[in-house]
Amino acid sequence: MALVGRGDVVATWEMSRAEREEGWQAEGHAFVNREVARSTSACEQSIGVIYCWLPPNVDDPYVDESTGQPAPLFKVRFLCGELDGDVEDLDINQVVESLITVPVLAKKPAAAAKKPAAAAPPADSDDEAEYDDAAPEPDDEDEEEEEEEHYRRERRAPAEEAAPDESA
Repeated sequence: MALVGRGDVVATWEMSRAEREEGWQAEGHAFVNREVARSTSACEQSIGVIYCWLPPNVDDPYVDESTGQPAPLFKVRFLCGELDGDVEDLDINQVVESLITVPVLAKKPAAAAKKPAAAAPPADSDDEAEYDDAAPEPDDEDEEEEEEEHYRRERRAPAEEAAPDESA
């Protein structure tokens, strides 16, 4: 078995020969190649991809315990989190509970991947003009004024400490 690319998903798990012989299918259901998130603790999740499913009409189907009827079953390969590398079978209810609506493992669009990196601030420079060019733009005018006032106070404080007290 090996990780393979499939559609927009970064990687999924290829079915084994035994899975194919049992009737598992890599196509034919809308949930194949969809991402799921399973909670592994109160604050952690594992993310995986459904890589195949077992239709309810195979010779030896999965039988839903609540209905007693054959039902689809889905295999998930976990690609990150505590369950990374594990394969888990999920019934339809578990899949519906776990589906991720916005893919997190999908490839990034080409435009986002080519976004230029932000320029690094100049190293060891006291030149105010260079500092301003490297600083990110403030969100609004109030924030810009606050930053300027903060900067002026920082520049004044050392000068005031160094100056002799003239009132004496």
